[in-house]
Amino acid sequence: MAFDNLEPQGPARNAEVAAYAERALALSRAALDRVDASFDIAYGPEPRQQLDIYRPKGRALSALPVLLFLHGGRWRAGYKEWNAMMAPAVTEFPALLVSARYGLSPRFLFPTPLHDVLRALAWLHHNVARYGGDPNRIFAGGHSAGGHLSALAVLRRDLHGEFGLPTAAIRGCFPMSGTMNFDLPEVTPGSEEEEIRRILLADDRDAPLASPLRYAEGNRLPFFISYGEKDFPRVIATGKEMIAALKRQPCRLENLVFAGAGHFDTHLDVARAESRWYPTVRSWMTED
Repeated sequence: MAFDNLEPQGPARNAEVAAYAERALALSRAALDRVDASFDIAYGPEPRQQLDIYRPKGRALSALPVLLFLHGGRWRAGYKEWNAMMAPAVTEFPALLVSARYGLSPRFLFPTPLHDVLRALAWLHHNVARYGGDPNRIFAGGHSAGGHLSALAVLRRDLHGEFGLPTAAIRGCFPMSGTMNFDLPEVTPGSEEEEIRRILLADDRDAPLASPLRYAEGNRLPFFISYGEKDFPRVIATGKEMIAALKRQPCRLENLVFAGAGHFDTHLDVARAESRWYPTVRSWMTED
């Protein structure tokens, strides 16, 4: 089972990250007996290209909306298993929750993780009906790095055809605590922004291509953007940039600021069915 065979990763960069990772995994393990699940399903030919599907427990339902939610980890760490803690709440909509692995730095740099997410979305469109999902009602979201990748994947309409993904199959995006823009006018040597570019990008010139903000123009897809009141400054700043850009587009848009929450609190909050995040997500996913 996936939870018993997690691949070793490097040490957490600080105590806060370590505590979050431990808590997310513990909450996710505790959630497993409340859902039905299929683990480590291949969505592509590479060993890293695997996903888990969580279904309503004991109910043979069909044509359910699907949420692909991507883990965070600064593009260089993290486990798809961290998202199982969301499964009881999501499957009660009812809906399917899907959590996927993607290529991590330093071995896999941009655009490989983006391409993995696009491949996962395409696989869901072509295969999720076998698991009770609606191939034409797929939503994407994620926390932190996963929030960034989910937003970029749905907005890169120019790449959808290459991966066999009909753009119309994607019905909404829920990025949480994700960085929406890397194309900054100046990046100070030794800064957080420089480190993130080094982690994610093979070439600094790819910063615009890795920025969801660049692709906001013309977007019609519904977006629900959330972050913590005490989130990382770049997350709040670029989230506000993205909200401003999407307000100028012909799309549905909502925003949630988790009161008093830091970067990791936002994700841990959605382990609770009572989280303020769920009413919008449930409404959008289940409406006709």
